[in-house]
Amino acid sequence: MKMSERTTRIQTDSQNRIILTHTFKETIPGKTSYKTVIKKAGARTASQKLVLDGTWSLTEEHALKFHVLSSQSDLAGKDLIFHGQIEHAGGNFLRFRIRRLEPLSGIKSGTIGLSGTWWADRYNRICFDINKGKGRYDTLRFQGAWQVNRNNELIYRYSMTRLKTKVRRLHTVIFRGFWELQKHRIIYRMEGSSGSFFSFQAVLKSHNVRSSDRGIDYQIGIRFLEREVFRKREQTVTILGKWQIKEDLKVSFEVSYSGRKRQEILFGVEKILGKGNTVTVSLKDPGGGKMGLEVVFRKTFSKDRDLFISLARSAEEFRVQGGVTIKF
Repeated sequence: MKMSERTTRIQTDSQNRIILTHTFKETIPGKTSYKTVIKKAGARTASQKLVLDGTWSLTEEHALKFHVLSSQSDLAGKDLIFHGQIEHAGGNFLRFRIRRLEPLSGIKSGTIGLSGTWWADRYNRICFDINKGKGRYDTLRFQGAWQVNRNNELIYRYSMTRLKTKVRRLHTVIFRGFWELQKHRIIYRMEGSSGSFFSFQAVLKSHNVRSSDRGIDYQIGIRFLEREVFRKREQTVTILGKWQIKEDLKVSFEVSYSGRKRQEILFGVEKILGKGNTVTVSLKDPGGGKMGLEVVFRKTFSKDRDLFISLARSAEEFRVQGGVTIKF
């Protein structure tokens, strides 16, 4: 009696189509001289490759769904549901760890990679455009609210249900990148990519901060679709950093990330007002526009007094050259 075993391998190509490779292994059982057992007396292996074209989307449970549009098999018109979790979000890709794939059998676990571009829509939702070739793409929209962790990294948390235990647990996706800060917008550029970035509409929560404050607070509103109804969620996003004022009339905000990475965000100066032991600096954003933010620096050490004297001298030059308003 012949025995047949099938395994299935799943991949994606450059257009993010699904490539299914079915491998069939046929074994012929045999006997020994002393007792009856099954041994490999011979084997034949054959494989079948299927290319599935279709559309990608994300379910409410954050499973990947692929609707098959065309195929050389009976899968045309069906939905393939990839149960699992997002394993890694890179600059131009998303990697998903498969725990189970419906309605196909023969796949117990594995990884599928999708290439594309990360961005944010007008509702401040995280989105991923999956490259389909020739300017076509499918969009994955993440409906939940994103956050910023203590390492100043953009993170996304969602709950998922374990298939065997039916217990829900929280899963966190970390996006590695760097911040840019403006008056009405904060931008997070993905590490290792020039085209993937999130541009979020935001409002400064306070227009006055002290140099001793450890962060800048923005108010963010996120609209998301839940059971075909749009809902809005307000949250505060805090970018942590350290303020410094420089002798060239620049103000820096140093942001630290995981892995000892540091980034210096430089702001221009619109106006400097000195009074007593404090100096208040009105900032311009890196593009030269009014930031709408004032930082108060306090003179507490001798080196600060020397710096402020130097600033006062530089101020006269910048008053003429750059139109900066200085008052000491």
